[in-house]
Amino acid sequence: MGGVEDNEPPSKRVKTSSLELENLSNTSSLSEFINPLGGLMARPLPSQGREDMVGSKGVIKKVEFVRIITKALYSLGYERSGAVLEEESGIPLHSSAVDIFRKQVLEGNWDESVIALQKIGLDDENILKSASFLILEQKFLELLGKNRVMEALDTLRSDITPLSIDKKRVHELSCCVISPSQHMLLGFASLEIETSNARMRLLEELQKLLPPSIMIPERRLEHLVEQALRVQREACYFHNSHESCFSLYTDHQCGKDQLPSHTTQVLREHHDEVWFLQFSNQGKYLASSSIDRSAIIWEVREDGEVTLKHKLSGHLKPVLMVAWSPDDSQLLTCGMEEVVRRWDVHSGECLHVYEKNGLGLISCGWFPDGKELFSGVTDRTICFWDLDGKELDSWKGQRTSKTSDVAVTKEGRHMISLCRETVILLLDRETKTERLIEEEQTITSFSLSKDDKFLLINLINQEIHLWNIKDDPKLVTRYKGHKRSRFLIRSCFGGTEQAFIASGSEDSQVYIWHRSTGDLIQALPGHSGTVNCVSWNPSNPHMLASASDDHTIRIWGLNRVNLKRKEIYSNGTARGDPSIRGGRRESAAQPPPRPDGATALPSSPGTASAPRSSPSPRTSFPSLASLCFFSAGIEFRFREVPVGGAALDSTGVPLPDDTLAAAKESDAILLGAIGGYKWDANEKHLKPETGLLQLRAGLGVFANLRPATVLPQLVDSSTLKKEVAEGVDIMVVRELTGGIYFGKPRGFGSNDRGEDIGFNTEVYAASEIDRIARVAFEVARKRRGKLCSVDKANVLEASMLWRKRVTGLASEFPDVELSHMYVDNAAMQLIRNPKQFDTIVTNNIFGDILSDEASMLTGSIGMLPSASIGDLGPGLFEPIHGSAPDIAGQDKANPLATVLSAAMLLRYGLGEEEAAKRIEAAVINTLNRGFRTGDIFSGGTTLVGCKQMGEEVLRSVESGKQVAALH
Repeated sequence: MGGVEDNEPPSKRVKTSSLELENLSNTSSLSEFINPLGGLMARPLPSQGREDMVGSKGVIKKVEFVRIITKALYSLGYERSGAVLEEESGIPLHSSAVDIFRKQVLEGNWDESVIALQKIGLDDENILKSASFLILEQKFLELLGKNRVMEALDTLRSDITPLSIDKKRVHELSCCVISPSQHMLLGFASLEIETSNARMRLLEELQKLLPPSIMIPERRLEHLVEQALRVQREACYFHNSHESCFSLYTDHQCGKDQLPSHTTQVLREHHDEVWFLQFSNQGKYLASSSIDRSAIIWEVREDGEVTLKHKLSGHLKPVLMVAWSPDDSQLLTCGMEEVVRRWDVHSGECLHVYEKNGLGLISCGWFPDGKELFSGVTDRTICFWDLDGKELDSWKGQRTSKTSDVAVTKEGRHMISLCRETVILLLDRETKTERLIEEEQTITSFSLSKDDKFLLINLINQEIHLWNIKDDPKLVTRYKGHKRSRFLIRSCFGGTEQAFIASGSEDSQVYIWHRSTGDLIQALPGHSGTVNCVSWNPSNPHMLASASDDHTIRIWGLNRVNLKRKEIYSNGTARGDPSIRGGRRESAAQPPPRPDGATALPSSPGTASAPRSSPSPRTSFPSLASLCFFSAGIEFRFREVPVGGAALDSTGVPLPDDTLAAAKESDAILLGAIGGYKWDANEKHLKPETGLLQLRAGLGVFANLRPATVLPQLVDSSTLKKEVAEGVDIMVVRELTGGIYFGKPRGFGSNDRGEDIGFNTEVYAASEIDRIARVAFEVARKRRGKLCSVDKANVLEASMLWRKRVTGLASEFPDVELSHMYVDNAAMQLIRNPKQFDTIVTNNIFGDILSDEASMLTGSIGMLPSASIGDLGPGLFEPIHGSAPDIAGQDKANPLATVLSAAMLLRYGLGEEEAAKRIEAAVINTLNRGFRTGDIFSGGTTLVGCKQMGEEVLRSVESGKQVAALH
């Protein structure tokens, strides 16, 4: 009674009388007369007894508040502090009658204890009798323990029995007189050394029985605080954090950022559609299965990285599903209408194959003891096996449907299966009773909650229903928003206390809902194919996995949006890591084509760029980049691979498979120009530009960042007036993989008049808009906090959706000022008043045009770098100019845009801010020293060619003359 939260004994506290304190005051210090059974008797103050209220709401009684704090101090062992608080406040922890009562109990003065009990102010006769019973029972047991049997018997007859309390207990006590072993079973300690502990336990039991106003329950303050934290947790809409995150200093409130929403890894070991995945019961492993006839066991390391442990081969057909044994030591894999295999998780060895002659198995699962398993069969039965493959039982008839979903509750008593297309059977295996869940739509899949109380059911009509199955099944919540028209989509419970619902979807996104309200919280883009299955790590509420038709598994974690990142690809996985490992990096890039399409190979290791003429070995950009990076303090390992025109000449295709593979395995890609007159007449699929589009799509880079900054040294090179161009600093964020360049339908045809027509489709999905907008908001947040979204929402439906989605996201970035502008007006304003812009976000075609327009504000397109980035994987960094075959071989090209692209690679691709600044400073220093290529030449400066400009940049890097920085 009164909220006792644990078994810790109450404070050893009995008050001395005021007279005793006065006698001690002349001879003892305060510390000397603090008794372990209690503190100082508080001196009555005039305010004592007043019902003073404290707290901002005036609902807390001061007396109760102080007494609870005092109790907490004594419970924590702060005897002196508790006594001082009683003394200073004038509010005693207990009345003098209670203090005497406690003292008598702890000293074993049983008759005096019963008398003192009568004086503490109990009005309830039943409580009084029950408390007396407990006291006298302890007296009886202690007498027996001292072999004073006759006195014990007399206590039982004369004191305990007349109370008429708990006759069964009285009988048990009487047995103690006859059988010495009986009193041990009743909890009596015969050794005298344990007597004090028994009396403390007695006080604790009395404290539970007595009203809290008389004796404050032990740990009452802790209980109140825990209760307050529990209320805060239950009121926290996005609660998905560990209990250790709670603080008494602030009210608890989780933000949306506590939900997994950012891709932290992409697992690429499967070679075809991934149909199923599931974390192990302890969250230390993840298993996945695929149409490629394999299953994979992944290990979840302590740092959250997921690595390949075993690839399981042996199935002859696609693997439908996997199931973990209760102790996570074994794994079942089920082939599509084939066999079930049991694997050892540690070794990856196949331990047994389960099959039925002439029939195929379509599901698998474990019983809670880990000694039996079950599987669905194509003849609509469920078979039960022991580990050695002996068939123990088989359910037939209307209890099953041809489905891959069967579940057993953790105690093994209830089995759940589909018995008809719209009906789920809940079977009690002990009583053989059945309960049914009846839906109006066809059921496609279901999953059971961790506590076995709820069932999540996916329906053919694109709804997910949550049913409470504890007693009579009851529909609780509906979840809507995800897409399902053709495929089997699986959903799951997840997060702290499974407070969220996640699901795959045919629109390539992962959907997350609030479990209680049914509100759709977020849709996570990233996959490029249907998301078939999701699984939430049961031991890490911040980790979610999704499996897709795009052959990948994505691991989702907390949103740590930071464009300055590094991606490492190895063993089929990708992970973010801001550090330099081993002091070496590898970067894939394509060499620049000569006008004839040949590949220009530098004499030293390096990456290729796009100088506008055939460079010499000393200043070819592979060499220049390598030397710039090295001089900036970072060592790289470069690998050259062809794309575009060079690839067409060497392989016959604009993007060879080896080039894409090398790019994906690299930390970052530095790209040169890809086109030339030679290939202009090629069919579309054989044009160099097709290779660039394929490379962007293959890398998943959807955001193109193009800065347009008018350097003070080049303000006279701008075609605009100095007062208009001076101080311009714009970042254009262009959506790169959607819109009219990729929309379908597209092609050639004829109209109803027989005329030839060409057509393209401008199309954007909400997820594509959301992800580019978020990148733009983050970029603007790191700049001057202004974002202008450019569209054509007065005419185009795609732009109308664009404006709606961007506006909807603005609330997530309250520190960024959002504005909108039509593209025609934006094109005019870039010339009229470019300094009004900070960050611009726009679609693919508008961004292509506006970024080129913005480049001319700076005086030359040869000065402008760009970065193309995605959710994960290496970024693509390139100057925005083309190959300029008309000046190739004439030593006229400006290499600075490519040098600055290398700086962007360091900043946005690898998170090396200081190294990026050193390269940018070298460019500034070179310009300050007056060197100019023809495109930026003006009176009073020195005209140099591509080769010398590169050498001067190297000289600036190597000399470390950092006069200014670009950012």
